[in-house]
Amino acid sequence: MFFRYWQGIRCADNIIARKFPSLIVLSGILCGILPGIIFPDMPVFWRAVCVFAVIVLSFIFISSPRYILVLSLFSVTALIIADINSGISADNYSNYLSRPNCGAIIKGVLKDSSIVSRNLSWLPKPSFVKLEISGIKYGENEDWKKVTGKLYVKLPEASSNPGYDNEIILKGEFMEIDKPPFKGAFDFGKYLELRKIYRIFYASECEVLKAPRTLESSIMNVRDFALVKVTDGIKSPENKRLLTTMFFGCRQGLDWKDRQTFIMSGTIHIFSVSGLHVGILALILFWAFRFLPFRARYLLVPFLILIYTVTTGMQPPAVRALLMISLWSFSRAFLHYTSPLNVVFASASLLLLWNPFYIMDIGFQYSFVTVAFLILSYNHVREWTACISERLKWTPSLYVSRGDYTVSRLGKYVFLSVFSCLIAWLASTGISASYQGLYVPFAVPANILISPLIPLVFIVAMLKLLLIPFGIFADFAGSLIDYLFYLIDGICRVCAYLGTDCHIVRPPLFSVLIFYSALLVFVVSKRKLFFIASLALISFVIIFWHLREDFASPEIFLFHGGRSQELSVLICDPASDKAFLVNAPSSETCRNIANLLSLKGIDRIDTLIFCGAKKDFCAGAKYLMSCSGVNRIIVPGNFSRSPYARDMVDDAYSSGILLEYAKETGKEEKGWSYSSYKLKALSKNGEFSIEYNDFNLNISLIITDGGNGMRRVKITVPGTEPKTVEFENRNNIIMKSFCVNEKKT
Repeated sequence: MFFRYWQGIRCADNIIARKFPSLIVLSGILCGILPGIIFPDMPVFWRAVCVFAVIVLSFIFISSPRYILVLSLFSVTALIIADINSGISADNYSNYLSRPNCGAIIKGVLKDSSIVSRNLSWLPKPSFVKLEISGIKYGENEDWKKVTGKLYVKLPEASSNPGYDNEIILKGEFMEIDKPPFKGAFDFGKYLELRKIYRIFYASECEVLKAPRTLESSIMNVRDFALVKVTDGIKSPENKRLLTTMFFGCRQGLDWKDRQTFIMSGTIHIFSVSGLHVGILALILFWAFRFLPFRARYLLVPFLILIYTVTTGMQPPAVRALLMISLWSFSRAFLHYTSPLNVVFASASLLLLWNPFYIMDIGFQYSFVTVAFLILSYNHVREWTACISERLKWTPSLYVSRGDYTVSRLGKYVFLSVFSCLIAWLASTGISASYQGLYVPFAVPANILISPLIPLVFIVAMLKLLLIPFGIFADFAGSLIDYLFYLIDGICRVCAYLGTDCHIVRPPLFSVLIFYSALLVFVVSKRKLFFIASLALISFVIIFWHLREDFASPEIFLFHGGRSQELSVLICDPASDKAFLVNAPSSETCRNIANLLSLKGIDRIDTLIFCGAKKDFCAGAKYLMSCSGVNRIIVPGNFSRSPYARDMVDDAYSSGILLEYAKETGKEEKGWSYSSYKLKALSKNGEFSIEYNDFNLNISLIITDGGNGMRRVKITVPGTEPKTVEFENRNNIIMKSFCVNEKKT
């Protein structure tokens, strides 16, 4: 019996390999890079041993020597490429730094697609731009040292907006990227490392040396000219920014509030240039060039899409779409049929050979996983869609009215849209839950409603470019684009509001693997039993994800360090979906707090209170209000003396957040007090004390300034011994946690 099963596996492998030859290539590449991804500290020798073990196993399960040779060749190739990419070249700038954080003068060339011309004054400068560094020195009189590498640069606020491919000299400071303060937090350093960026440079002075006219800069100038003409006539500056972000991925076009709205509605993907944008553009181009011969049309369109992809910064989702359309177009041009799924595998293989660490990029995973499941579900969708027009197939055409035909076509379109959005949502749900702790069911209706509007925006924008000589038509097109964006924004805001409670505790890896295995059976199975069983398993896993937070214990988290040395205290109770926060010292601290809240499955901060009104206590409050959301803010009694506190109160008032004001206790005591049923707070002579009572939580906090740059907090929970924690001033953010129920830190 075992021999029969073994022979069956070998036969099945050969059938799959013949149908999807690129899958063998992709499997070999994954065998070469996954050991280093899963075990980053594993030496190259042991990675090679893992690859050799896979090759030996391939002789057992694959009967064709040709497929074994291909698998072995690409496994070894991927292992070598991954090893080369994991190292830092000898002439990289990071090897020439005197210390991790140091001042320097650098020169290089700007290579960031978010940089736009000065004519687009309504689009703000990007916070950080990508620079290819070519020289470094530490003093004005020193000679330049030739170096290579990429880094992110924070340009001075007062500097003019340089252009793409401009060579510039910057004076400022290198900053090492901090590691995340807790496991599961977003690792910005790792994100940049995947892109070969190892430092951030904060520039205080900027000088443009020259602005050469290169092919890339010329393409960017054409893009900026097109943006000026397309946005001319659009009245809303916000809609202009949204259009720029949607078409070309200029990240500065979305502020934090809008970004959170689109994330919570599950529609943020429309602002990440990917298969949706490239596919719409390809359809428009194929239609526009339909007068050309068949082969010329399918050879021309990929070249035009390549130019468009260059203007978006060649991000992995856009490159994936470019590769897929190019491979499909070339196959069509030379009358060679290839499976769409085989094209997906080939595109993934090419990208991973270029940079093996793309596999850890969330955009890469979203793009390929979603497209793969959409293609796998195509046969089911086609069969179910055919059922809608089944009656018309048996009706003589003479007796089929135009109304019946229209209703049938409309029904097919609606069913196709609903089912495609459902599959795409399910395919992305596991990734969203793993990385962001998000479960957004209202993404399905949101995407169904906006899916016909996005192509309309593209069509109207392209018509507007063609109608430049006719100003009256261009103005009408601008007003129409305004209206379309108002519709998109309104739909997304409603769905984001309906899906407010969308955070879950980040699921364990095994449950995500079970979820995707069940989803795979769901989209490919033709047997009713397997179909129902897989659907039941998917439902069970989603319910399991939601129930996990009911068994989580309340915890206290202490954050300290970074740009502000004031202490921040976060009390989380996932079971009641509540969080209480003391101080929002800086935006970098609040980013970690927001990340931790999503990790714990908490959507909003119930109460935010401050020890004082200075900038060091409340500088990150605006970020929290736009990112995580706050229900209530306790305003310090002396807030009117601080411009930062006044701005924070104004923003909270305009956002509809409940504001409650503490009472000043007197000039001699230099403090204030607040008292309610669940919360008592007192600030007096530099000491801040809180008594917090909510449901099963009864916590007392005393925060004091220990002198010499030291902060001290005393935590008292009934039934446990008081816990005192001290913090010294530090540049990086650290976090300490205290589990309320388990009596341990």
